[in-house]
Amino acid sequence: MTKTLKKYPYSKALEIVAQKNHAIKVIYSQKDSAKKANLVFVHGTPGSATAFLEYHKDTLLLEKYNIISYDRPGYGNKDGYKSLTSIASQAEVLNEILIQLKAENVTLFAHSFGGAIALETAWLNPEKIKKIILVAVAVDPENEKYFWFGKLGKWKMTKWMLPKTLETAGDEKYSHVKELQYLKPKLNNIKQKTLIIHGTSDMIVPYANVSFLQKELIHADLKIITLEKENHFIPFVMPIRCRDWILGI
Repeated sequence: MTKTLKKYPYSKALEIVAQKNHAIKVIYSQKDSAKKANLVFVHGTPGSATAFLEYHKDTLLLEKYNIISYDRPGYGNKDGYKSLTSIASQAEVLNEILIQLKAENVTLFAHSFGGAIALETAWLNPEKIKKIILVAVAVDPENEKYFWFGKLGKWKMTKWMLPKTLETAGDEKYSHVKELQYLKPKLNNIKQKTLIIHGTSDMIVPYANVSFLQKELIHADLKIITLEKENHFIPFVMPIRCRDWILGI
């Protein structure tokens, strides 16, 4: 399935099957047929491909990149699987998408829970992933917060009440600490150019995640941007500044 998106002249919605089971909605934007680098957005928990539509229509980004965003497994309307809690499996799905789209020279832009998936993907396929942008990402197992909807999504008496996206988010958050512990020993193998952006007033993902990444990404080409008094929703409240940081990495 392929359809052009109204109001987004360079964009189309695709459906890509990953791991033989997951029907993944992908939004792909390409201004012309010239061979370009690829900018891939990885959303958080919950989230969607459409959360990054503002970037898909940015003419400066489209001059430099093909732009890709996608619904992670469990968030797409046509994806029969409610949850995919393994970060490694999530990275394999993303890698399959990149292979099917023939996307090389990739910059990953990850928000919140998407940060762990981006780092796992960079570890899995370092030849393809050239740059990583981590915005308010949750990667430190010692500073992982757990939210009320996680328990609601687990209890049989309340599980049926939740929208599918919150049920999936609850499953992911419930297993996140264990999954981040699996990821941690891989981080010292990350060598890509990496930009970390985080607000000091983030009440959802503590700023302490920045210190954790500084300690663990010992071989990465690392740069940190600290935003005083900013909250968790940096990609959506300051898209122009994020665009400039993407272009500058």
